[in-house]
Amino acid sequence: MAGEHAEWHIAATTDKGRSLACLIYWNAAAHLRSRGVRFYNAGGGVRIGDGIYTFKQRLGGIPTPLKSLREIYDRDTYHELCVRAGCRPDTEWFPAYRAERRD
Repeated sequence: MAGEHAEWHIAATTDKGRSLACLIYWNAAAHLRSRGVRFYNAGGGVRIGDGIYTFKQRLGGIPTPLKSLREIYDRDTYHELCVRAGCRPDTEWFPAYRAERRD
């Protein structure tokens, strides 16, 4: 938490506790709001339609593009990882070898 901003970095539940996950997020948001937080990034949701994206959309979340540094220090290794993953290194997703495959 920093001023009006807070981020949720990781969450996990057991199979038995899975039904309580939404309640955990909701209570966290309520607690943060009581402490003056206006912007709460619940993490995940990197692809439109994935579970977290849909969950956040139902809560009124505003899609915000993630900005990151995209720098390759070892081009040969990066190219090799892309070859092994069966992808092109110039894809929009970075790193390309972590992109969802559409076979």
